[in-house]
Parts: sequence; structure tokens; C-alpha cells
Amino acid sequence: MKITKHKDEYLIENSGEQLAKVETYRNTYHKNHCYIKFDLEDTAVISEANLFQKIADEEKSPLQVMISSLETQKTTFLASQGFKKARISHEMEVKKQDLLKGLSSGESKIFKAIRGQNDYRECCELLFNHYK
Repeated sequence: MKITKHKDEYLIENSGEQLAKVETYRNTYHKNHCYIKFDLEDTAVISEANLFQKIADEEKSPLQVMISSLETQKTTFLASQGFKKARISHEMEVKKQDLLKGLSSGESKIFKAIRGQNDYRECCELLFNHYK
């Protein structure tokens, strides 16, 4: 098996045939880590090639993965490869139809709320109460 790096991905090949691919990227908010993406069907090849360790060595940083909590097989595989859950992030998409009350027909202002601010806390409480 041959492991090669092409721009933002690592390929595992055997006799010119691609067996697995792991994509890498950087998150501007967590620059000390290298993020990876891979397909679940590639796990046997990735494990056999010790690819994650090779990527970490090449990138000179710890690896991190963002996956859905529904991806239980991938979670199990990552744990078997030495990954540990460091944090949980939540993501949601909110649409106009999801609002408890309709929006006024006028313009709505969108602004940024930063953790620690009252506006941020109030927004979190509003979303929590609506979706619980």
C-alpha cells in the first residue's frame, strides 16, 4: 500500500487503485488541530495503514473530527483508533416557519450575539424553550 498526499487529502493506493481517502482541513477557530473527513467504508484500509497517525505526524498537529451523533459506527471506529470525545457541538437550522409568532412584514435586523452577552443568553433560552 502506498500513502500519498494530494493538496488537502491523503490517498491510500495499491497498484494504482485507490482504496481509501481522508480529506483534511483547518478550522479558523481551532487552528492547532487538523480536521479530517473520511467515508465509513474505508475504515478497514485506514486502520491497517495506520493512516491517522501518519496524517497527524505529517500535519504536525492533533487530529479532530466533526461528526453527527447519528454516525454511531464511525464513532465506534474512531474510539478504536484512539480518538476521545473532547467536546460536543450543537448545530441547528432555524427557518422563518419555525418561529412561534410570525415575523412582521417589515425589515428584520440580524445581529451577532457573543457568548457572555445578555442577548446571547436570551437567544439560547428562547431556542431552548421552543425546541425542548
